[in-house]
Amino acid sequence: MKKLLRDKTKVLIKVIFFITLIFLIYQILGGLFTGILSYILRKNILNVTNNYFWQINAIAQFTMIFLLLIFLYFKKKKNNGNTILYYNKLNKDEIIFAILVILAFGFFSKIYLFLIKYLSEHFKFITFELEKFNYLNEMISLKQNFWMFLSVGFFAPIFEEILIRGYGIKELKKYFSFKTTIFITSLLFGISHLNLVQGIYAFFAGIILGYFYLKYKSITLVIFLHMLNNIPQIISFSTKFEIFYENLYFLICMISFFLSIKFYKKIKK
Repeated sequence: MKKLLRDKTKVLIKVIFFITLIFLIYQILGGLFTGILSYILRKNILNVTNNYFWQINAIAQFTMIFLLLIFLYFKKKKNNGNTILYYNKLNKDEIIFAILVILAFGFFSKIYLFLIKYLSEHFKFITFELEKFNYLNEMISLKQNFWMFLSVGFFAPIFEEILIRGYGIKELKKYFSFKTTIFITSLLFGISHLNLVQGIYAFFAGIILGYFYLKYKSITLVIFLHMLNNIPQIISFSTKFEIFYENLYFLICMISFFLSIKFYKKIKK
């Protein structure tokens, strides 16, 4: 019993340390690329950060994806070829069900943001966190370009899913239950966003993504679902018909919620 507890503690510390280290390296790379670009362009750091934020972010993410895949490749060889990332094939109904669930989550996320805005009127610390969250949304809205779409819509989901769901779940599930593994990785996923409003949202998104990864064992599925969650948010800031799009997206999410219940019953049979 004591040995099991020691092993659980050891693997938990290992996973927390590794994920923290990877995000730290990611931040350092971003700073390094900013410094290099500042030197090349002969502009100050603040100017480069404001004008090339998404380019730097995308390049840093791509670099981290590359380094992570190399690390996992050598880890696989060290483990005698044992799979690190799962790539199971899914049937059509399982894929449709997963898509409907992640879209349905968008329905609850709108309710969540409405609730946060209401609470921010009564609690100052929530107001501060909401302002940080809105600042990020403004950056997405004001700096619309290919690099922003590439960073938020594609590289971020690949990077985060390989690290959190791929590596994190693989290590934790050796000693923890299905539910505990999902909870821990979702908590780490939420904390990694460094913002209370976005972190809570990411925590619940992490539960859905973690469930599907452990249930269907497909890293490509959860990467796709993560992209499907991020991309509509980007589009909402880039369209001239933001209010119309928001209402349309909310309707699609609400319909997806009811359809997901139907598909769940179908899959369970």
